[in-house]
Amino acid sequence: MIKRNKNILIILIVLLLILSGACDQAEEEQPPPESDAAEGTKLETGNEIDEESYEIVGVETEFRPNEDFYFSYFNDEPFDEKKVRVKLVDTSTGDTLAEEEYGDELEPESKVVYDRIWFGGPGRYKIVVEVDGEEKAFQEVIIEEEQE
Repeated sequence: MIKRNKNILIILIVLLLILSGACDQAEEEQPPPESDAAEGTKLETGNEIDEESYEIVGVETEFRPNEDFYFSYFNDEPFDEKKVRVKLVDTSTGDTLAEEEYGDELEPESKVVYDRIWFGGPGRYKIVVEVDGEEKAFQEVIIEEEQE
């Protein structure tokens, strides 16, 4: 009788381990956010930015709806008179949701553009940086569902 109960307990433990592993796999099936940057450039996102270097402190790619966060783009050379355009794009549709052009306010010797942004609804979005019409970098971010 005791041996039978012990076998049942072992079977239950094994089943629980299998089920918990299946749940972990289901959560991990979503691919990580994509990113790409031309050689010598860098685009990062996160909740905090260093006010002196303009680098992101604690790089992150997952945020909550309507949560403000920063992007920071470092170019491989000074912008000079070049125009920098930043687009916020819905990954699933390819639609541009917003765009901002930086140029007149940039110092000619500057190599960095940064700003605070947010996305309203859950989903996957891209921050795309173009310099004089050429795409230099993009970073995908995930806006998570609201947890209740």
